Amino acid sequence: MPGSCPEVARSLERLLLRIHALGGQLLSMDGYERWGGGSDPAMNALLADGGRVRADHERAVADLEALLAHARRTEPAAVTYWAEAHERLLAHFLETMTDGTARFVAEEERTAWRALREGTGPLVRENVYYVHVDRALHRALFGDLAPDR
Repeated sequence: MPGSCPEVARSLERLLLRIHALGGQLLSMDGYERWGGGSDPAMNALLADGGRVRADHERAVADLEALLAHARRTEPAAVTYWAEAHERLLAHFLETMTDGTARFVAEEERTAWRALREGTGPLVRENVYYVHVDRALHRALFGDLAPDR
């Protein structure tokens, strides 16, 4: 199936995964700064350079928004594929999820991906704390994109 994934959809997904990774770093940095005690040299170095992580995150979001706008004009089928793939990932997640909060978050995201697909919604801000996509299905839809989420 990755062969059927448009390269633009893979590029959109790579940027989204980068945003997730950088967002995770920012969250870890925030938690460490509040409660970490200052004893981890690697985290202290990351905090000292925290402005870079924040700037990288903002740049990745801007890059994704720009690529999405460009793809909407030039390769709308790739945007449709990308959004439908995320809708499929969320549907799969909802098949077995019983936690009410996680289900609520996933349903909200699914609605947002539909709006993105229809051209009426902005970039979807995913909640990777509550919603965990199936890695095998993600790989089947997008191919092997590192890092996995």
